[in-house]
Amino acid sequence: MYPFILGNLLTFWFNVTLSMTVFLVPLYAYWHSASPGQIGLLVALPGVFLVLLRIPGGLIASRWGERRVLLFSTFTGLLSSSLLYYASTFTLEPFLYLFWAQFVGGFSRAVFWPAAQSYVAHAGNGMVRNRHGIFNASASSGGLVGLVVAGFVIVQYGYSGAFLVLFILSGIGYILNLCLPRVSKQDQNRISKSVSKSEVIRGLKEALQVRPIYLAGISAFAAGSSFGIILYFFPIHFTSIGFSEDVSGILTSTRGLAVALSSLAVEPFLRQSRRALSLQGTLLLTGLGLVVVSMAGEFQVIFLAMLVLGISAAVLQTLPMQLATDYGTEKNLSTLMAIQGTFWSFSLLITPLFFGFVAEYLDLGMTILISGVFFIALALVSKRMYRYFVGGIVGGKGIVDWN
Repeated sequence: MYPFILGNLLTFWFNVTLSMTVFLVPLYAYWHSASPGQIGLLVALPGVFLVLLRIPGGLIASRWGERRVLLFSTFTGLLSSSLLYYASTFTLEPFLYLFWAQFVGGFSRAVFWPAAQSYVAHAGNGMVRNRHGIFNASASSGGLVGLVVAGFVIVQYGYSGAFLVLFILSGIGYILNLCLPRVSKQDQNRISKSVSKSEVIRGLKEALQVRPIYLAGISAFAAGSSFGIILYFFPIHFTSIGFSEDVSGILTSTRGLAVALSSLAVEPFLRQSRRALSLQGTLLLTGLGLVVVSMAGEFQVIFLAMLVLGISAAVLQTLPMQLATDYGTEKNLSTLMAIQGTFWSFSLLITPLFFGFVAEYLDLGMTILISGVFFIALALVSKRMYRYFVGGIVGGKGIVDWN
């Protein structure tokens, strides 16, 4: 049980630093008069590495152990935060350092999530029924804390102080990772160097034949798109309509609060007979929430819409992990987590670029409205997608069934 708790604590801490980064970087660039297109390019940069490295990261975790991959992730995250602090403190031309920080941070994010998801799944196997919900609650709680801290520190100490706090928290996260015990066979035993490339490729091909993983990917893509819009552009939208940075942080963090609270109750409802309806309903609510935010200017209305977006996100984030676990095996779990995570990563590459490009010609409110219409359209075809990818397929062997 101790490894499960510590794994979730590390996830919480990592997401504190991640949410601070995704909140601070676009706002800092906006403060330096960057255009929406430039901001979109800046925040999309980690998405390139998320797409390219998510599956290799899962394969590496499957072969050599999650703990080693997590150590690499937290170290590169620490390096990225040091570059951000340097950019905000010691130079008048910060954009080059911002891009380098995003470049390095992309490596950290790409390999962390499949390894962390797999680590928690292994650590809680047979002991914790709601482990995916707890994992999502841990991650979302970290996001909530990070956004509130970032908004508060900006108002009190400016961007330089905020990036210094980020650097210190990243260092604590790396130290926490050093305390992480080994749980999987790959972590407990050093893998032989004789593992061939053909074995790795064969394992990937077998994982790609698990058809429900593509529905997991669609759900992850929707969750990632919503996440990218909210975390990267909502703070700018809120400040542009008159809210201060700390109030923008509170409004943006409302989503994380709703995810954290609802994730603990989501997994029991995502049983085989309810998943299709849950997916359709949450996509519809996500679209409606975005539409409301795009048109509202009152704190109370936006606050309620953010709560709806958070509850929907809890389902969209839990379903991919649940599908990967239910239809995977002990051997390919990290790879399946990486495959569904690649869809999330691809959304974090495409969404900021598309959003930033459209916002160059329309205002942010109209662009958010268009995004909401996209989610409503996706909800209309979600049941048909569920039947195609999951209908009639029995869960995989070697993994405890959550249902």
